Amino acid sequence: MFNAMANLAEAAMGTRETVTSPSTDTRADDHMRALRWYGKRDVRVDVVPIPVVTEPTDVVLKVTGTTICGSDLHLYNNDISQSCKEGLSSMCDTTNPSMRQAKMYGQNLAGIFGYSHFTGGFPGGQADYVRVPLADNNLLKIPDDVPDEKALFLSDVVPTSYHAALCAGVGPGKSVAIWGMGPIGLLTARWCQLLGARRVIAVDRVPERLAFARLRLGCEVVDFAQQADVAGWILEREPRGVDCAVDAAGFAYAKTWAHAALRATGAESDCPEVLQEAVRAVRKFGTVAVVADYVGTANGFPIGAVMEKGVTLRGTGQAPVQRYWRELLEKVRTGEFDPSFIVSHRFDLDEMALLYAAFDRKEHGILKPFVQTKFSSPPTKGMPTLTRLQEGCAKPSAGHGI
Repeated sequence: MFNAMANLAEAAMGTRETVTSPSTDTRADDHMRALRWYGKRDVRVDVVPIPVVTEPTDVVLKVTGTTICGSDLHLYNNDISQSCKEGLSSMCDTTNPSMRQAKMYGQNLAGIFGYSHFTGGFPGGQADYVRVPLADNNLLKIPDDVPDEKALFLSDVVPTSYHAALCAGVGPGKSVAIWGMGPIGLLTARWCQLLGARRVIAVDRVPERLAFARLRLGCEVVDFAQQADVAGWILEREPRGVDCAVDAAGFAYAKTWAHAALRATGAESDCPEVLQEAVRAVRKFGTVAVVADYVGTANGFPIGAVMEKGVTLRGTGQAPVQRYWRELLEKVRTGEFDPSFIVSHRFDLDEMALLYAAFDRKEHGILKPFVQTKFSSPPTKGMPTLTRLQEGCAKPSAGHGI
Protein backbone atom coordinates (compact mmCIF):
# COMPACT_ATOMS: atom_id res chain seq x y z
CA MET A 1 0.00 0.00 0.00
CA PHE A 2 2.76 2.44 1.00
CA ASN A 3 4.72 1.75 -2.18
CA ALA A 4 1.66 2.27 -4.33
CA MET A 5 0.92 5.57 -2.57
CA ALA A 6 4.55 6.66 -3.02
CA ASN A 7 4.44 5.83 -6.71
CA LEU A 8 1.25 7.84 -7.15
CA ALA A 9 2.79 10.77 -5.28
CA GLU A 10 5.92 10.64 -7.41
CA ALA A 11 3.88 10.54 -10.60
CA ALA A 12 1.84 13.53 -9.46
CA MET A 13 4.92 15.59 -8.51
CA GLY A 14 6.92 14.72 -11.59
CA THR A 15 10.70 14.97 -11.73
CA ARG A 16 13.36 17.69 -11.70
CA GLU A 17 15.77 18.50 -14.48
CA THR A 18 19.29 17.32 -13.58
CA VAL A 19 22.76 17.38 -15.11
CA THR A 20 22.85 13.59 -15.42
CA SER A 21 20.26 10.86 -15.79
CA PRO A 22 19.80 7.61 -13.85
CA SER A 23 18.63 5.96 -17.08
CA THR A 24 21.43 3.75 -18.33
CA ASP A 25 22.04 2.29 -21.78
CA THR A 26 23.12 -1.35 -21.86
CA ARG A 27 24.70 -3.96 -24.09
CA ALA A 28 21.90 -6.39 -24.74
CA ASP A 29 24.28 -9.09 -25.95
CA ASP A 30 26.57 -9.05 -22.91
CA HIS A 31 25.62 -9.72 -19.30
CA MET A 32 26.81 -9.45 -15.69
CA ARG A 33 25.69 -10.32 -12.19
CA ALA A 34 23.95 -7.60 -10.17
CA LEU A 35 22.01 -7.52 -6.92
CA ARG A 36 18.40 -6.36 -7.31
CA TRP A 37 15.76 -5.48 -4.73
CA TYR A 38 12.31 -7.04 -5.11
CA GLY A 39 10.66 -6.14 -1.82
CA LYS A 40 11.03 -6.52 1.91
CA ARG A 41 13.89 -8.93 2.67
CA ASP A 42 13.88 -10.10 -0.94
CA VAL A 43 17.10 -9.36 -2.80
CA ARG A 44 18.44 -11.53 -5.63
CA VAL A 45 21.56 -11.74 -7.74
CA ASP A 46 20.29 -11.59 -11.32
CA VAL A 47 21.99 -11.75 -14.68
CA VAL A 48 21.38 -8.41 -16.39
CA PRO A 49 22.78 -6.49 -19.38
CA ILE A 50 26.09 -4.69 -18.83
CA PRO A 51 25.82 -0.87 -18.69
CA VAL A 52 27.55 1.24 -21.31
CA VAL A 53 28.63 4.86 -21.46
CA THR A 54 25.34 6.76 -21.70
CA GLU A 55 26.53 10.35 -21.35
CA PRO A 56 29.88 11.96 -22.29
CA THR A 57 30.93 12.29 -18.63
CA ASP A 58 30.34 8.59 -17.82
CA VAL A 59 32.81 5.85 -17.05
CA VAL A 60 31.86 2.16 -16.85
CA LEU A 61 34.00 0.35 -14.28
CA LYS A 62 34.81 -3.26 -13.60
CA VAL A 63 33.99 -3.71 -9.91
CA THR A 64 36.88 -5.41 -8.07
CA GLY A 65 35.24 -5.40 -4.65
CA THR A 66 32.01 -4.36 -3.01
CA THR A 67 30.39 -4.64 0.42
CA ILE A 68 27.21 -4.12 2.45
CA CYS A 69 26.59 -1.05 4.60
CA GLY A 70 24.25 -0.91 7.56
CA SER A 71 22.18 1.67 5.68
CA ASP A 72 21.55 -0.99 3.00
CA LEU A 73 19.53 -2.85 5.61
CA HIS A 74 16.97 -0.04 5.67
CA LEU A 75 16.18 -0.84 2.04
CA TYR A 76 16.38 -4.56 2.73
CA ASN A 77 13.81 -4.22 5.52
CA ASN A 78 11.67 -1.84 3.44
CA ASP A 79 12.11 1.08 5.83
CA ILE A 80 12.94 3.45 2.96
CA SER A 81 10.57 2.47 0.21
CA GLN A 82 7.55 2.37 2.51
CA SER A 83 8.09 5.67 4.25
CA CYS A 84 9.73 7.46 1.32
CA LYS A 85 11.28 9.80 3.83
CA GLU A 86 14.95 9.04 4.29
CA GLY A 87 17.22 11.38 2.35
CA LEU A 88 20.61 9.68 2.56
CA SER A 89 22.71 11.86 0.34
CA SER A 90 25.32 14.52 0.07
CA MET A 91 24.36 18.03 -0.91
CA CYS A 92 24.55 18.32 -4.72
CA ASP A 93 21.61 20.29 -6.15
CA THR A 94 21.57 18.89 -9.67
CA THR A 95 21.77 15.07 -9.71
CA ASN A 96 18.54 13.80 -8.12
CA PRO A 97 15.37 14.06 -10.23
CA SER A 98 13.05 13.07 -7.33
CA MET A 99 10.73 15.82 -6.13
CA ARG A 100 9.88 14.10 -2.85
CA GLN A 101 13.03 15.20 -1.03
CA ALA A 102 12.39 18.88 -1.68
CA LYS A 103 8.80 18.43 -0.52
CA MET A 104 9.91 16.78 2.72
CA TYR A 105 13.18 18.55 3.55
CA GLY A 106 12.78 21.94 1.88
CA GLN A 107 15.62 21.25 -0.55
CA ASN A 108 16.55 18.44 -2.88
CA LEU A 109 19.71 16.50 -2.12
CA ALA A 110 22.03 14.48 -4.35
CA GLY A 111 21.64 11.27 -6.26
CA ILE A 112 23.09 8.13 -4.64
CA PHE A 113 24.15 4.84 -6.19
CA GLY A 114 21.77 1.97 -5.52
CA TYR A 115 19.50 3.66 -2.99
CA SER A 116 15.99 3.83 -4.42
CA HIS A 117 14.30 6.39 -6.64
CA PHE A 118 14.02 8.70 -3.66
CA THR A 119 17.76 9.30 -4.11
CA GLY A 120 17.75 9.36 -7.89
CA GLY A 121 17.31 5.77 -9.00
CA PHE A 122 20.96 5.23 -10.02
CA PRO A 123 22.03 1.55 -10.31
CA GLY A 124 24.43 0.58 -7.53
CA GLY A 125 27.81 -1.07 -7.26
CA GLN A 126 26.88 -4.50 -5.92
CA ALA A 127 27.52 -5.87 -9.39
CA ASP A 128 30.31 -6.88 -11.76
CA TYR A 129 30.15 -3.52 -13.55
CA VAL A 130 28.85 -0.08 -12.58
CA ARG A 131 28.19 3.05 -14.58
CA VAL A 132 29.64 6.16 -12.91
CA PRO A 133 28.09 9.46 -14.04
CA LEU A 134 30.17 12.65 -13.79
CA ALA A 135 33.22 10.43 -13.48
CA ASP A 136 35.79 13.22 -13.20
CA ASN A 137 34.24 14.16 -9.85
CA ASN A 138 33.13 10.74 -8.66
CA LEU A 139 36.19 8.54 -9.19
CA LEU A 140 39.44 8.44 -7.23
CA LYS A 141 42.52 6.80 -8.73
CA ILE A 142 44.02 4.30 -6.31
CA PRO A 143 47.80 3.66 -6.21
CA ASP A 144 48.94 0.10 -6.84
CA ASP A 145 50.30 -0.18 -3.30
CA VAL A 146 46.83 0.22 -1.72
CA PRO A 147 44.99 -3.15 -1.78
CA ASP A 148 41.29 -3.40 -2.55
CA GLU A 149 40.47 -4.41 1.04
CA LYS A 150 41.59 -0.93 2.10
CA ALA A 151 40.69 1.15 -0.96
CA LEU A 152 37.07 -0.05 -1.02
CA PHE A 153 36.25 1.74 2.21
CA LEU A 154 37.40 5.14 0.96
CA SER A 155 34.08 5.16 -0.89
CA ASP A 156 32.08 5.36 2.34
CA VAL A 157 32.96 4.20 5.86
CA VAL A 158 36.40 5.82 6.13
CA PRO A 159 35.30 9.37 5.18
CA THR A 160 31.95 8.95 6.94
CA SER A 161 33.57 8.03 10.26
CA TYR A 162 36.17 10.79 9.91
CA HIS A 163 33.41 13.30 9.14
CA ALA A 164 31.47 12.11 12.21
CA ALA A 165 34.44 12.67 14.51
CA LEU A 166 35.03 16.15 13.10
CA CYS A 167 31.34 17.08 13.34
CA ALA A 168 31.34 15.98 17.00
CA GLY A 169 34.19 18.37 17.72
CA VAL A 170 36.60 15.63 18.83
CA GLY A 171 40.08 16.88 19.69
CA PRO A 172 42.95 16.53 22.17
CA GLY A 173 41.84 15.81 25.72
CA LYS A 174 38.16 15.35 24.84
CA SER A 175 35.94 12.57 26.17
CA VAL A 176 33.68 10.83 23.64
CA ALA A 177 30.76 8.40 23.79
CA ILE A 178 29.71 6.54 20.65
CA TRP A 179 26.41 4.67 20.30
CA GLY A 180 26.60 1.80 17.79
CA MET A 181 29.70 -0.34 17.26
CA GLY A 182 29.14 -1.31 13.68
CA PRO A 183 31.84 -0.39 11.15
CA ILE A 184 31.04 3.35 11.33
CA GLY A 185 31.13 3.38 15.13
CA LEU A 186 34.36 1.39 15.32
CA LEU A 187 36.13 3.51 12.73
CA THR A 188 34.85 6.68 14.42
CA ALA A 189 36.34 5.42 17.69
CA ARG A 190 39.68 4.93 15.96
CA TRP A 191 39.57 8.42 14.47
CA CYS A 192 38.76 9.85 17.92
CA GLN A 193 41.88 8.20 19.28
CA LEU A 194 44.01 9.56 16.46
CA LEU A 195 42.53 13.03 17.01
CA GLY A 196 43.70 12.92 20.62
CA ALA A 197 40.60 11.95 22.63
CA ARG A 198 41.51 10.98 26.19
CA ARG A 199 38.54 8.63 26.61
CA VAL A 200 36.28 6.77 24.20
CA ILE A 201 33.19 4.96 25.50
CA ALA A 202 31.51 2.42 23.20
CA VAL A 203 27.80 1.59 23.54
CA ASP A 204 26.21 -1.47 21.92
CA ARG A 205 24.51 -4.75 22.78
CA VAL A 206 26.25 -7.21 20.41
CA PRO A 207 28.87 -9.06 22.50
CA GLU A 208 31.30 -9.57 19.59
CA ARG A 209 31.26 -5.87 18.71
CA LEU A 210 31.75 -4.78 22.30
CA ALA A 211 34.63 -7.23 22.67
CA PHE A 212 36.18 -5.87 19.49
CA ALA A 213 35.90 -2.27 20.73
CA ARG A 214 37.41 -3.19 24.10
CA LEU A 215 40.17 -5.59 23.03
CA ARG A 216 41.20 -4.19 19.66
CA LEU A 217 40.67 -0.46 20.22
CA GLY A 218 40.94 -0.16 24.01
CA CYS A 219 37.55 1.52 24.44
CA GLU A 220 35.51 1.40 27.61
CA VAL A 221 32.31 -0.46 26.78
CA VAL A 222 28.75 -0.57 28.04
CA ASP A 223 26.20 -3.19 27.00
CA PHE A 224 22.79 -1.52 26.92
CA ALA A 225 21.11 -4.92 27.11
CA GLN A 226 22.65 -5.27 30.59
CA GLN A 227 22.75 -1.60 31.61
CA ALA A 228 19.33 0.00 31.38
CA ASP A 229 20.52 3.51 32.29
CA VAL A 230 23.35 4.08 29.81
CA ALA A 231 23.46 7.84 30.35
CA GLY A 232 23.62 7.33 34.12
CA TRP A 233 26.47 4.83 33.68
CA ILE A 234 28.38 7.38 31.62
CA LEU A 235 27.71 10.22 34.06
CA GLU A 236 29.09 8.14 36.92
CA ARG A 237 32.41 8.09 35.05
CA GLU A 238 32.21 11.57 33.53
CA PRO A 239 30.22 13.61 36.10
CA ARG A 240 30.22 16.74 33.91
CA GLY A 241 29.16 14.68 30.91
CA VAL A 242 31.22 13.67 27.91
CA ASP A 243 32.48 16.46 25.68
CA CYS A 244 31.33 14.77 22.47
CA ALA A 245 28.73 12.17 21.58
CA VAL A 246 28.19 10.33 18.30
CA ASP A 247 24.99 8.51 17.35
CA ALA A 248 26.08 5.77 14.97
CA ALA A 249 23.10 3.54 15.80
CA GLY A 250 20.06 5.20 14.24
CA PHE A 251 16.31 5.24 14.09
CA ALA A 252 15.49 1.53 14.09
CA TYR A 253 16.57 0.57 17.61
CA ALA A 254 13.68 0.82 20.05
CA LYS A 255 14.71 -0.23 23.54
CA THR A 256 11.27 0.19 25.15
CA TRP A 257 7.92 -1.32 24.29
CA ALA A 258 6.43 2.15 24.00
CA HIS A 259 8.61 3.20 21.08
CA ALA A 260 8.46 -0.26 19.52
CA ALA A 261 4.68 0.09 19.49
CA LEU A 262 4.84 3.62 18.08
CA ARG A 263 7.04 2.47 15.21
CA ALA A 264 4.96 -0.65 14.57
CA THR A 265 1.76 1.38 14.31
CA GLY A 266 3.30 4.15 12.21
CA ALA A 267 2.86 6.76 14.95
CA GLU A 268 6.57 7.57 14.56
CA SER A 269 9.08 6.64 11.89
CA ASP A 270 12.15 7.08 14.09
CA CYS A 271 12.92 5.98 17.63
CA PRO A 272 14.65 8.81 19.57
CA GLU A 273 15.95 6.73 22.48
CA VAL A 274 19.62 6.79 21.44
CA LEU A 275 19.44 10.56 21.02
CA GLN A 276 17.73 10.87 24.39
CA GLU A 277 20.66 9.07 26.02
CA ALA A 278 23.27 11.05 24.10
CA VAL A 279 21.73 14.43 24.98
CA ARG A 280 21.52 13.44 28.63
CA ALA A 281 25.10 12.07 28.72
CA VAL A 282 26.80 15.00 26.98
CA ARG A 283 28.10 17.95 28.99
CA LYS A 284 26.56 21.40 28.99
CA PHE A 285 27.49 23.09 25.70
CA GLY A 286 28.68 19.72 24.42
CA THR A 287 28.10 18.35 20.92
CA VAL A 288 26.05 15.41 19.66
CA ALA A 289 26.80 14.38 16.07
CA VAL A 290 24.16 12.29 14.32
CA VAL A 291 25.85 10.15 11.67
CA ALA A 292 23.33 7.31 11.88
CA ASP A 293 20.34 7.12 9.56
CA TYR A 294 17.10 8.84 10.53
CA VAL A 295 13.94 8.89 8.45
CA GLY A 296 11.26 11.38 9.37
CA THR A 297 9.79 12.13 12.79
CA ALA A 298 10.13 10.96 16.40
CA ASN A 299 8.04 11.32 19.55
CA GLY A 300 9.54 12.29 22.89
CA PHE A 301 12.64 13.99 21.53
CA PRO A 302 14.29 15.94 24.43
CA ILE A 303 14.20 19.38 22.89
CA GLY A 304 14.09 20.96 26.35
CA ALA A 305 17.41 19.39 27.35
CA VAL A 306 18.98 20.45 24.05
CA MET A 307 17.98 24.06 24.66
CA GLU A 308 18.59 24.30 28.41
CA LYS A 309 21.98 22.53 28.31
CA GLY A 310 23.10 24.44 25.24
CA VAL A 311 23.77 21.21 23.35
CA THR A 312 24.88 21.46 19.75
CA LEU A 313 22.95 18.77 17.89
CA ARG A 314 24.56 18.35 14.49
CA GLY A 315 23.29 16.15 11.70
CA THR A 316 26.28 15.07 9.64
CA GLY A 317 24.32 14.43 6.45
CA GLN A 318 25.78 11.96 4.04
CA ALA A 319 29.51 12.50 4.26
CA PRO A 320 30.98 14.80 1.61
CA VAL A 321 33.32 11.99 0.54
CA GLN A 322 35.12 13.91 -2.18
CA ARG A 323 36.07 16.61 0.32
CA TYR A 324 38.14 14.14 2.33
CA TRP A 325 39.13 11.22 0.14
CA ARG A 326 42.49 12.47 -1.18
CA GLU A 327 43.62 13.36 2.34
CA LEU A 328 42.35 10.03 3.67
CA LEU A 329 43.85 8.03 0.79
CA GLU A 330 47.25 9.28 1.86
CA LYS A 331 46.57 8.33 5.49
CA VAL A 332 45.55 4.85 4.35
CA ARG A 333 48.49 4.50 1.97
CA THR A 334 51.06 5.44 4.62
CA GLY A 335 49.47 3.23 7.27
CA GLU A 336 48.47 6.11 9.53
CA PHE A 337 44.91 4.79 9.30
CA ASP A 338 44.22 1.18 8.36
CA PRO A 339 40.51 0.44 7.85
CA SER A 340 41.05 -3.22 7.02
CA PHE A 341 40.82 -4.22 10.69
CA ILE A 342 37.01 -4.21 10.32
CA VAL A 343 37.02 -6.73 7.41
CA SER A 344 35.62 -9.87 9.00
CA HIS A 345 34.77 -12.10 6.02
CA ARG A 346 35.09 -12.50 2.27
CA PHE A 347 32.11 -13.70 0.22
CA ASP A 348 31.26 -14.00 -3.45
CA LEU A 349 28.70 -11.79 -5.20
CA ASP A 350 26.62 -14.91 -5.93
CA GLU A 351 25.81 -15.18 -2.23
CA MET A 352 24.60 -11.62 -1.68
CA ALA A 353 21.01 -12.63 -0.93
CA LEU A 354 22.17 -15.00 1.82
CA LEU A 355 24.68 -12.42 3.02
CA TYR A 356 22.02 -9.73 3.41
CA ALA A 357 19.94 -12.05 5.59
CA ALA A 358 22.91 -13.04 7.75
CA PHE A 359 24.14 -9.44 8.04
CA ASP A 360 20.67 -8.25 9.04
CA ARG A 361 20.52 -10.90 11.78
CA LYS A 362 24.11 -10.14 12.87
CA GLU A 363 25.07 -13.78 12.43
CA HIS A 364 28.50 -15.43 12.17
CA GLY A 365 30.25 -12.38 13.56
CA ILE A 366 29.92 -10.60 10.21
CA LEU A 367 31.12 -7.06 10.80
CA LYS A 368 32.18 -5.77 7.39
CA PRO A 369 32.33 -8.21 4.49
CA PHE A 370 34.48 -7.89 1.39
CA VAL A 371 32.41 -9.16 -1.53
CA GLN A 372 34.41 -10.38 -4.50
CA THR A 373 33.35 -10.16 -8.13
CA LYS A 374 34.76 -11.94 -11.16
CA PHE A 375 37.33 -9.14 -11.44
CA SER A 376 38.63 -9.31 -7.86
CA SER A 377 42.24 -10.03 -7.06
CA PRO A 378 43.08 -12.85 -4.62
CA PRO A 379 42.86 -11.91 -0.94
CA THR A 380 45.69 -9.73 0.33
CA LYS A 381 47.96 -11.44 2.86
CA GLY A 382 46.37 -11.31 6.29
CA MET A 383 42.86 -10.71 4.94
CA PRO A 384 40.00 -13.24 5.21
CA THR A 385 39.80 -15.91 2.54
CA LEU A 386 36.60 -16.90 0.76
CA THR A 387 33.74 -18.18 2.94
CA ARG A 388 30.66 -19.91 1.53
CA LEU A 389 27.39 -19.32 3.34
CA GLN A 390 25.67 -21.98 1.23
CA GLU A 391 28.03 -24.60 2.61
CA GLY A 392 27.38 -23.54 6.20
CA CYS A 393 31.05 -22.81 6.86
CA ALA A 394 30.74 -19.15 7.87
CA LYS A 395 32.07 -18.47 11.34
CA PRO A 396 33.58 -15.57 13.27
CA SER A 397 36.73 -14.65 11.41
CA ALA A 398 40.27 -13.92 12.51
CA GLY A 399 39.79 -10.81 10.40
CA HIS A 400 38.21 -9.30 13.50
CA GLY A 401 41.71 -9.17 14.88
CA ILE A 402 40.70 -9.86 18.50
